Amino acid sequence: MERKNTIHLLKPWKLFACSFLERLWIIMGKKIFGVLLTIFLVFAVTINVNAATLTEDGGSVTVPVRYTVDNTEYIITFPAEITVGNEDTSFEIKAEKMNLRPDEEVVVLIKEGCDPSGNVILKRQQSDLENAPILTTSLTQSGISIVDNDFVVGKFIDGADSTVNTMGMVTMSVPVVDENTKAGDYIGTLQFEVELRKA
Repeated sequence: MERKNTIHLLKPWKLFACSFLERLWIIMGKKIFGVLLTIFLVFAVTINVNAATLTEDGGSVTVPVRYTVDNTEYIITFPAEITVGNEDTSFEIKAEKMNLRPDEEVVVLIKEGCDPSGNVILKRQQSDLENAPILTTSLTQSGISIVDNDFVVGKFIDGADSTVNTMGMVTMSVPVVDENTKAGDYIGTLQFEVELRKA
């Protein structure tokens, strides 16, 4: 019996579909392979970096064991009101609670209320505040102007006395008053800011 060779011809649209699917499979296959290879290399490098290896019989290696307690917490207290007297007046910035890492510190600074020279402006309380007379009081700590400390007035660090302000008390000078000074209440405000910093 004579065997006949049969050739099946695909229609043009079927030929295009097959060609497109083959190309898509090749492209996607390459991308998938590339992604898998990248993941494998990253994983291998990570293991290599973090692994401690031994190559000698009887050798030893020391491996640190770490656990982090992440519960930093602090409570800073300020005077509800500061009344300047006829003598230098001091006030204290305290901490009720202080739980810091050894590499942390809590810093308190004056954000607003002082002029560039470290003086607090006190305005006489009257109906026309814009034209009200003023008095000034300067701020120091241990005899040093707060300007020299970049307006930082409090610092708390880890340790047995962590609730104690290491910068000491803040002192306000007596305003200059004479017989021509208008009677009344002179008021200003201080705005404090607390920051957690790396020691």
